[in-house]
Amino acid sequence: MVKGKARSGIALALACVIAVACVSHPGETAANAVRAWISEMAGATVDRGWSKLSDKAKATYEGDESAYRVDVESVRWSAVQWTIDNAFDNDGTWIVLVGVEGGWDAVPQFIRQRPLAHIYCDNGAPAGFAVGVTFEGSAETATIHPGVRTGDAAIGQC
Repeated sequence: MVKGKARSGIALALACVIAVACVSHPGETAANAVRAWISEMAGATVDRGWSKLSDKAKATYEGDESAYRVDVESVRWSAVQWTIDNAFDNDGTWIVLVGVEGGWDAVPQFIRQRPLAHIYCDNGAPAGFAVGVTFEGSAETATIHPGVRTGDAAIGQC
């Protein structure tokens, strides 16, 4: 009887370890949401990533998805070389830093000007863009938002 309880306890402990190991880190989940958004803008979905945007981001288009699509479709996405450099928690919002070869000036114009993102600086130099990611319930409900631009970031400077 004791052996059965011990085996059950070991099986339960092992299941808990496996479950914890299989749960992804929220920062990686946020980074994956941004990867998906960029992929969708580049043509992976019909709505080109519109459904991933927050209400604040959509408001930069006055809710006009067709205007967003015009902007997204004007970019030669194969020329935009990007990487996810980091993701960190900022009081419940995950900030995802997207490095872009060529820095801020190489970020597609509509992302800079709407703004759908803010400048990301690395060692005092423009390295790409940053967006916020929030979750409402689950990883599938990730929302991309531009964050707040102040000071030099408002004019695209580090």
